[in-house]
Amino acid sequence: MTAEATLLEIEDAARFAELRDSLIERFHPRDAVETDLVDQMVAASWRMRRLWAIHTAATNRDIGNRPIYFDPYATLFDTFDSFSVVFEKLSCLEARFSRIYHKALNALLNLRKDPPRFKWTDSTDSTQFDVILKYVQPKSPPVDRPQPPPVPEDHTPCRPRCQAAPKVASAADS
Repeated sequence: MTAEATLLEIEDAARFAELRDSLIERFHPRDAVETDLVDQMVAASWRMRRLWAIHTAATNRDIGNRPIYFDPYATLFDTFDSFSVVFEKLSCLEARFSRIYHKALNALLNLRKDPPRFKWTDSTDSTQFDVILKYVQPKSPPVDRPQPPPVPEDHTPCRPRCQAAPKVASAADS
């Protein structure tokens, strides 16, 4: 499903499958949730690569249409200047796909930190339940934290947002 939703007709399905297989091999998803996170990473990575290819193709095409100055970087600067709006959009999309990739990666790594979830079945006996309680029980008693000292009555707040709203005079006060 990931390939159909991500690949364009002109893109290489074998390279996409290679990318997906490499991430599957790297992370070995254990269930559908982890597989979905890996697929999100694959799609985001593929789309970032597409943006890089678009950027490179647009730059090369524009450089080919311009006279080459003595300094090739001046030609490159003119290209970037003429494509500044397009490159800005590409940069925003790249940042978006990078965030998607890293959010999925962090979610996957956080899932791996949790102990395995217990699946209750009819054949579950009480000894298995005792094993589960070992994961659920806190490892150490909660720590009593000291309470902050009371605020003195003559306290002046250090920030304006801490101050109370000014009292509005009413007709009854007059």
